Amino acid sequence: MDKIEYSLYQDKPTDKEDLQQGDIIENNEEISNIVKQIYPKISDLEYDSFLVITQSCDLVRRDGKLCKSKYINLVPIQPLEYAFLSLLDRVDDRYKITGRLYSAKGKSTAIQLIESISNQNAWALGVFFLHSNIDVKIPVDSVALLQVSFSFPSESYYNKITRARSGRLNVAFQSRLGWLVGNLYSRVATPDFPKTNQQEVIDYLMSSDKGNNNLPQWLTKDQLKQLKSSAKTDLMNLSEDQIDIFLVDFDPKAPFKKAIDHMINVVKGVIKDVKNTEIEEIERELLTNMDFGLLFR
Repeated sequence: MDKIEYSLYQDKPTDKEDLQQGDIIENNEEISNIVKQIYPKISDLEYDSFLVITQSCDLVRRDGKLCKSKYINLVPIQPLEYAFLSLLDRVDDRYKITGRLYSAKGKSTAIQLIESISNQNAWALGVFFLHSNIDVKIPVDSVALLQVSFSFPSESYYNKITRARSGRLNVAFQSRLGWLVGNLYSRVATPDFPKTNQQEVIDYLMSSDKGNNNLPQWLTKDQLKQLKSSAKTDLMNLSEDQIDIFLVDFDPKAPFKKAIDHMINVVKGVIKDVKNTEIEEIERELLTNMDFGLLFR
């Protein structure tokens, strides 16, 4: 199914407009240099963008004067997949085996977490969801880490931060962000993330792609027994290399997904000039074909 249009963002403001809470700031060369100057210990961290969390009323420049706030507070924006494991462990670590290996019993908890994050209800975790949008320089579904704040003196950096602005939250979500940041006791209503779009996020984060070290690998009871019997050391002390070896030797993919991988490899071998877009279309059709899936039940 196609994604549903979802209005989290508004049109990019001009450089003449004042900064507002909810402005997205691209971590371009100028901003990166500023971060290195003020926060040299964190400058090596890879953040593509930042989000302004200072209240809009304190950022207004009246009659050409400086804004009321002496500092502009920014929080980093990080791809959701990079933060997902740590967020999952904070919510419920009962299903964690070791590293990125998890019992399949915890899948429902993980899906509920994704739904909560994408509907802007994970306030206790201090994250604000930002769906992918190339126009605002958010290339993948991401979260703003509201508990990690960087302050920049307004007098020195207001104009530079304004020039790096790549987008802005719409009014409703600016209000929601303000509520989350202020930890108020009243709830600002915002529309939920469309189910179709949300399912795409769930499918990706729950995919158990063994080539992605950022995502959890879900093991059934039988797979866990296999891991325990094959491990030459305590499960809690397994290294990433040992986990990778296990995942290669005992691929936890569903049988129908293994069949799809095999079919894709056959297609690539037979049709030498097949395009990646055609491969993706074939794979998508097989994944969503109910009759094909039923063959493996």
